[in-house]
Amino acid sequence: MKKKYTLLMLLLSALPSGLMAQKTDVSVLSLDGTAYTFKMSEVERIDIGAGTVGVVTTSAEYHTWQTAKIDRIALTAGGSGIREAKAAAGDIRFGVRGTTVIVTGAPDGTPVTLHDAAGRLVGSTVSRDGKAEIDASRGAAGAYVVKAGQTAQKLIKK
Repeated sequence: MKKKYTLLMLLLSALPSGLMAQKTDVSVLSLDGTAYTFKMSEVERIDIGAGTVGVVTTSAEYHTWQTAKIDRIALTAGGSGIREAKAAAGDIRFGVRGTTVIVTGAPDGTPVTLHDAAGRLVGSTVSRDGKAEIDASRGAAGAYVVKAGQTAQKLIKK
């Protein structure tokens, strides 16, 4: 059960805390192009299991998909009540060079972590001189989440 919620918490931690109070949607896009969208207020829980993802609504409907048939899952926020973020010179940026994850623009001392899709910590460091690097060569191919402070980015390792 712990594993099911780890990925969800990683996804939710990528959203700024102010968005949680706003209108948000959960969208699941299948590889065949079919899109399913649920209002967050109507979602009781999201179950992430071995090979499946399920959405349980407050009206007790259960929708499930095989992970192999999912193109992407997105948590989105409506625009009302959210102020425009202005780009600043110190914005955090993520990149990859070979098998190294690179974070630039993070204030010195910012914790930087890399987690695999199961939520396991793959690597961590602290930014110095506005830069941080994490070696991801030991990890298997798949989805990863790199987080610097309150900013996160999904990466795919091939």
